[in-house]
Amino acid sequence: IRAAVLVVCGIVVCAAEGVSGGMIADFEKEENVELWKAVRAVCTFSEEYPASGKGCMKVVFKADRSYAAYEPEEPMDFGGYDFFVFEVYNPQPVIVHGFLCIRDEWKGKKGEVRRSVALIPGKSTITVDMAEFMPDGRPLNLSGITGIKIGVASYVGRGKILYIDDIRLRTMGWNPLGSGKEGVYRFDFGPENGPVYKGFLKVTAQTMYDP
Repeated sequence: IRAAVLVVCGIVVCAAEGVSGGMIADFEKEENVELWKAVRAVCTFSEEYPASGKGCMKVVFKADRSYAAYEPEEPMDFGGYDFFVFEVYNPQPVIVHGFLCIRDEWKGKKGEVRRSVALIPGKSTITVDMAEFMPDGRPLNLSGITGIKIGVASYVGRGKILYIDDIRLRTMGWNPLGSGKEGVYRFDFGPENGPVYKGFLKVTAQTMYDP
């Protein structure tokens, strides 16, 4: 990551006792930004491009592998949730390659898993199935989440700007295609013998439509 700017909007985090309402970060006040640590970066409050509300956290990436991180004093409990979700606004005319990193602690050992994310120009919703996070080949310890990192890839970082809002958790019943209205489904059109992510319906050449 050479220098770049990441903006994350409003934040409310409830540690140890679980995440209240699934919301992790909703940066609405300047003091909310102070909860995030900038590593080789600078974080400031901004009112540009929030996905909701009026506030954002602006992070300027200054070097390779720079990121914004939240590391609570007590572990967070993500139990009962399936997806890690956040909103992104990318003002660049090109895709920005970033990453999401979740850290946990299990049986006295710390684990960390990184997931690459492609941030398209304009608004997008990033949804990650937490079942995909396998530190050292084991399931993520959802009751012992010790940190979150959001950054930009080292080869595209310098000078980039991102706005991030509504960092939250969602259950399997949540519908990332919309507001969860009845009749809206998620379909997988991948290889016939390929894996199917949880919550998706496999569609092949043999699939029949039955209204």
